[in-house]
Formats: sequence, C-alpha cells, structure tokens
Amino acid sequence: MKDKKDYEQLRGRSRHRDNSNNTSPHRRGRAVWMGVWSVLLIAVLIMLYFTVINPGGGNKVFGNKDNGIANEEAENASGADAFTSNNENEAAAATEALKPVNAGGKVNPFASADKGSQGYSGHGTGSDKLSEDEGNGLSESGSDDGDNSDKQPVRLMFAGDVYPSNYVMDAYNAAGSIKGVVSESYLEDIRASDFFIVNEEFPFSSRGTQAPDKQFTFRVAPDKVSMFREMGINLVTLANNHALDYGTEAMLDSIDTLDNADIAHVGAGKDLEAAREPVIVELNGRTFAFIGATRVIPVAEWAAGTDRPGMFSAYDGGTQLAETVKAAKQQADYVIVYMHWGIERDEMPNEVQRSIAHNIVDAGADLVVGAHPHVLQGLEYYKGVPIAYSLGNFVFGSQIPSTALLQADVDDSGIRLRLIPGSSAGGYTKKTEDAAAIAAFYEKIKGLSKGVEIDADGYVYAE
Repeated sequence: MKDKKDYEQLRGRSRHRDNSNNTSPHRRGRAVWMGVWSVLLIAVLIMLYFTVINPGGGNKVFGNKDNGIANEEAENASGADAFTSNNENEAAAATEALKPVNAGGKVNPFASADKGSQGYSGHGTGSDKLSEDEGNGLSESGSDDGDNSDKQPVRLMFAGDVYPSNYVMDAYNAAGSIKGVVSESYLEDIRASDFFIVNEEFPFSSRGTQAPDKQFTFRVAPDKVSMFREMGINLVTLANNHALDYGTEAMLDSIDTLDNADIAHVGAGKDLEAAREPVIVELNGRTFAFIGATRVIPVAEWAAGTDRPGMFSAYDGGTQLAETVKAAKQQADYVIVYMHWGIERDEMPNEVQRSIAHNIVDAGADLVVGAHPHVLQGLEYYKGVPIAYSLGNFVFGSQIPSTALLQADVDDSGIRLRLIPGSSAGGYTKKTEDAAAIAAFYEKIKGLSKGVEIDADGYVYAE
C-alpha cells in the first residue's frame, strides 16, 4: 500500500506542476521570445557564414540567380578578353541581321575600301554570302537595333545614259584615265555621294549576233568595265533598248562582267524573275530597293519571260512593275525605280510616262528617275514624290549640249533633289561653272517641269 500511495502522491505533484505551467502567462511569453531570438541568431550566423567565411558557397544555396551573378563576376574578373569576345559575338549577330538581300533572297555584297564605312561597293548576283570584310563594312554603317536615331543622311547620285562610244574612248585613251571623260569637279561630286546609279546603254561583251534591222547597235569589250569602276558607278539599269543589241548571249556576258566588277545591276536577267528582282542595299542605316524597267524595246522577244532571258518590260501599263514596287516596299525603307521610256529628242514627258510614273508612286515608290529620250526632261512632284522624267545623256557621243547629275539627299524629312548641270564635247563631260549658264539651265528645266521651283543652287522644290 505504501508503494501505491507514494505513486499516487508523485502523480499528483506532477499534475500540480503541469497545471501550474499552463496557467502562467509570464512563463509562456518568455519561452516564445527566447525561441524567436534563437531563430534570428541562427539566421544571422548562417548569413555571416556564406557572406564572410565562405562566399562561394552561395551558388549551391541560391541556385540560378546567384549562378548568374557569379558568371557576371567571372566575366568581369577575366578582363578585356571576355569583353572583346562578348562584343565580337554581338557584332557578328548584328552583321548577320543587316545583310541586305534582294527580292529573291540572295545577298547583295556592298562593301568597299573606296567607300569606307558606307558598307557597299557593288553587287554580285552569284554570291550567296558576304565576305568577312564586307560584313564588317555593313555592320559598321548600319543600325543594329533598329533605332531610327542611328540613321544618318544618305546622298544618292543619278546620271542618264552612259555609252563609251568611239569619241569617249578617244578622250579616255588621250588622257589615260577617266579624267579625260568626266571632269574632276564632276568626279568630286560623285565621290561625295554614297551611291551612284546610271543607265548602261549597251552590253559588255565580245560575242553575240547583231540585231537585224536596227539602226544603232552598241557593244563594248568587257575589259572596259574598268571605266565604270573609275567613274565610281555602283549600280546600273540594263532595262533599255540596247542591252540586247547583240542578243541574249551578249546581255548575259554583260551581267557576268558587272558581277565580276562588283557593280550592281537591275532590269535584265536570265528570266523574268531575275529581271524584275530589286537590288536592296543598306546605306548609313537606311535600306534602299532599286528596280529597273523599260517601256522601250524594239521587239516583244526582248522582254524577259518565265524561261527566256531579257529585260523587265512595262508594256502592261506598269502593272507588274507596281506589284514589284509593293513587294520591295516590304523589304526597304525607300523604293527607287529607274525607268526607260519616252520619245527620243522630246523634251516633254508623254502621257504614257506620266501614267506609269503615277501608278508606281501609288504602289509605294519614293523616287522615279528616267532615261531614253537622250535629252533632259522636266520634273514633277506627284503626291509629294519626285519624278525626274529624263536625265538625258551623260557620257555618250561627241556632243551633249546639256546634261546633269541628279543629287538626292535622303534624311528623316524625306528626299531632297538637286540638279548639277553640265555639258559634253568631244566625248568629255564637264560640270558647268559659269554662273549665267547655270541660271539659264535652271530656268529651262523649270519651264519643262510641272509644279516645281529650282533655287539658285539647283535645289528642287514642289510649288
């Protein structure tokens, strides 16, 4: 009984102690605060361990976030090598993104030491990729993030018909360089531009059969393409009434010759798809699509077909041309069309010219330039878009009483035109320097134009 009594007394004391603890708020509160402070102390010790004693251990604890921080610190610690590698990767990506492609998806390589950072020199339709140097040129000249603020002004230069006739070749051979054909002051204007475009009124070839029943047929030996390089020509249109003077064989020779000289070409090709294909080039962060077409061919067979070499014809009223302009507008900031049209020696554009011009402007063209009449015609602004109907002859025969370079300055405000007058005698084309002759030239062009003003410096404005 003693044992049992002792056990019950012990259990009673235990119950009394438990009840006493449960009914003491002061003791419960003190226990809770001691627990909180213990947890905080442990947390502080853990943080001190990882930040002071073992900072590298954070990677294992915080996972991807700290791994990213650790990688960034490693790149900074590696110095210039890591920085250079990063920039090279970004530059390579930007170069790839900025490679200008034509409508068929091929690459147009435009890069040249002659033009520095402009990022172009010519066009090779057979090339599927840029060389390393050409890619660098493109990357340096353009915007790699699409920011319009990086786009710089661009100066385009246009001339009319070019054909190294016997008179021109005599002048060239006598001087031993292109300075015997084009005056130094004109060459300076061309060199000051970013891109120079002309109408090539002949094929480069030594082959082919002369077109029958044609009064004038032209052909120039392929090695004379060096004259185009000396002149600074970047792109030519082949859509005219002389590119097939010696048949498709000579025309295709001309294309190969231009490709080998890195000079771009539009308006003719091995089939219709190639003939209507634009050349798209990036200049100072702006993209330009150039298209060539003709409304003047001697026979229908000169027009390119689905499986026939030839040139891009606009005898359908410009319907196909308008479609090509619309497609090019999706790939470029500016679409420029070089047309061969009109009537020889006629100083005024006809209704066919005006109709085609207006149609392609409605389709999205930003500038229209023309040739074929062999004389200068007037200018017009249609819906705010400039149209130069004919630039006449630039380098051609013995005498050219009046010619001009057409300068087109492109910036965020639009396209501003300027005419730089000149003339030619004995195969030598020179810039007009006489003030009275310059003023008379501008007055004449103003009289031939519609709704146009020309100031004393040759800048053209819509009235």
